[in-house]
Amino acid sequence: MLKWQENFLAGESVKDPEEIKKKLNSGKPVLGIYLLTLSENPVNLMDIIPAAMLIQKSFYGICPKIIGMAKGKEEALVPLLLLYRSQVHVHVDIYF
Repeated sequence: MLKWQENFLAGESVKDPEEIKKKLNSGKPVLGIYLLTLSENPVNLMDIIPAAMLIQKSFYGICPKIIGMAKGKEEALVPLLLLYRSQVHVHVDIYF
């Protein structure tokens, strides 16, 4: 079973995210969906992975906690860009 954040993010283009979550938990492939996960690398905050990677049993077993899903790579980048912009803004406020 995959680890999910309780109130995970879902992109505007994702239709029925709970149904997609059920499919992914049961090991069924879902094409066109990208998952936002917490990164296991301490240098990174998050990773974007195609949901189709979960077909691989070895990856399914080690998949980090999922915090969101998006339809397409471009939509998956939106939360990361917003987070990046807010972090830059915070740093600017602190140092200037």
